[in-house]
Amino acid sequence: MEIKQLLDNIKGMDYFTVTIQLNEPLQFNGVVPFDMSINKDHLAKFKVLASNKDDAMTKVMEYLLSLKEDD
Repeated sequence: MEIKQLLDNIKGMDYFTVTIQLNEPLQFNGVVPFDMSINKDHLAKFKVLASNKDDAMTKVMEYLLSLKEDD
């Protein structure tokens, strides 16, 4: 990837909020790669730097799935 293309991709990124209902307890060990909050009703909100909303959702889902694999 050329430097100009890489810089254009970075400029096109923005923060997106992904909201997910957590139906089962998860254990978060170490650094969470997103700004995250979970309310008393197990509603999790992730603030994710991504190129679009779908990319943000994919990043969150991949992270959550990796937590389950570590069990």
